Amino acid sequence: MPLAKAVVERSALPGGLVDSERLNVIVIDALRQLARLTAVCDVMFTELLTDTAHLADRLTSLTARTTKLADRLESLDALNVTVRTYTHTSTCS
Repeated sequence: MPLAKAVVERSALPGGLVDSERLNVIVIDALRQLARLTAVCDVMFTELLTDTAHLADRLTSLTARTTKLADRLESLDALNVTVRTYTHTSTCS
C-alpha cells in the first residue's frame, strides 16, 4: 500500500500577499535565519564542550590529589606520631 502524500494548497499570506516571488523571498530569509541560528548554536556547543573537557581534566586531577592525600592520612598512626615537648624559656628579667 503506497504512502499517502501530503497536498499543499496555496493560501493567501497575511496582508493579502499571494505573489510567488514574495513567498520565495520569505522562505529564503527564513532559511538564512535558521542557518545563522545553527552557526550560533554550533559555537555555543563547541565552547560548552571545551569547558566540559577542562572541567573533566580538573576533576581527574582533583580525584588523584584527594586519593593521594587519603592514602597519606591513612598511613599516619596517631600512636606513633612524635609530639615536641614544650619548654618554657623566659626572656624577661
